[in-house]
Amino acid sequence: MKMRFATLALLVVILALVSSTFAQDATLRYKWIKGDEARYRISQLSNITMSGLPGIGEMTMETNMIQVVRMTVDDVAADGGVTLRQTFESVRIEQNSPIGKTVFDSTAKDPAADPTLAAIMSTMVGESVVMVLAPSGAVLKVDGMSRILEKMTGALPQSPVTAPLVNQLKASLSDDAMRSVTEQGFAIFPNHPVKVGETWTSQFQMNNPILGRLNSERSSTLKGIENSNGASVAHIAVTLAMKQGADSVPPGILGVSAKMGDSETQGEILFDVAKGRVQRSSLKSETPMSISLDAPGAGAINAKSIVRTTMVMEIVEK
Repeated sequence: MKMRFATLALLVVILALVSSTFAQDATLRYKWIKGDEARYRISQLSNITMSGLPGIGEMTMETNMIQVVRMTVDDVAADGGVTLRQTFESVRIEQNSPIGKTVFDSTAKDPAADPTLAAIMSTMVGESVVMVLAPSGAVLKVDGMSRILEKMTGALPQSPVTAPLVNQLKASLSDDAMRSVTEQGFAIFPNHPVKVGETWTSQFQMNNPILGRLNSERSSTLKGIENSNGASVAHIAVTLAMKQGADSVPPGILGVSAKMGDSETQGEILFDVAKGRVQRSSLKSETPMSISLDAPGAGAINAKSIVRTTMVMEIVEK
């Protein structure tokens, strides 16, 4: 009898270990259904601390932007790829600097005290961009951002001074540039079941009109799977390292040139395994910058800055 109990106990332990091993495997995939919609709130807080400006000392500028976007599944391909339509439903932006505070809120009756800011930002509300994603989450194409940008910059006063800045803005927010930026916001998964503790990497490259080519590598690690209220939520730790291509720094704009130090981003993505969609993502980054220019009457100016950014994207109810 003792031998039977001992054998039974051993079998229970073995089955428990096997079950635990299987539980560590998770197939992480987006599950798109044509016609489905989801709303996300995207909050981005940026804080810039700058030093080295003559007569000013250290200066701090802060920008807080909150957008609500609606994701609609327009089409799903046979291989699981998807065409998503992202519509900008609302936007609020608040800027604080040594010269004062500026606010724009598309949901308010009086959206902004600054008419130029209102003219630019209000053109985005109600507009849409179309994105094509692979089954893994890789962004293959973005269409519509260039058109929106043309509409936004059309609200700016036309002058020889603003023309170079407008042209560079168009280049930095073109459809191809936005494809690179958007791809970094989506979780990209390997094509095999993932074990808890497993890490996978992906590389990105984007061209910035001011900084040149930026090379990024993202490492994602499955930290665990939480079962809550009948849902399985994968906790994925994310680290993103970005470096400026030394051989691709473009000439300065209006006499201003910039160089970026190594940037690092840390964060976490919560992914609903059953529904196949991101519940929430949070990222914090720190980027050192150096800026040089020749100012009339002041000579050469070499300023340094640190840009700290916190971004949170989460599903919101309708």
